[in-house]
Amino acid sequence: MPTNITLLRRRRTGGAGPEAAAPVITGVPTILGAAEVGLTLSALAATVTGTPTPTRTWQWFRGATPISGATTSAYTPVYADLGAVLTVRQTETNSSGSVNATSAATAAVILRGRFDFGQFQQSANILLFTGAL
Repeated sequence: MPTNITLLRRRRTGGAGPEAAAPVITGVPTILGAAEVGLTLSALAATVTGTPTPTRTWQWFRGATPISGATTSAYTPVYADLGAVLTVRQTETNSSGSVNATSAATAAVILRGRFDFGQFQQSANILLFTGAL
């Protein structure tokens, strides 16, 4: 019984463009600023390569726990952060893959302020200790 076979040949369109390459991060992101409640920290991205150009996302962590909603390059510590260290993870993604790098930790988050004890005013650093002394 005769069988009809049709062969299709795919034509290459366009010129020879750059080959796709998964993202590569060189180094780690850096956190700029003081780890104090109410003061904004900023993340400076590590160097990235990849084709096509990767898309960047951020995630801040309190200790090892992701902070809900903290997904931009800036984060302002809140009272829940007192005594904890913070890090930020930079993730780079393109059609060829994804890679991430995590910053060094900040110092423990502190609360700095002025307290009025009658006529005596004093600037103070307060650090919440979460463990036994």
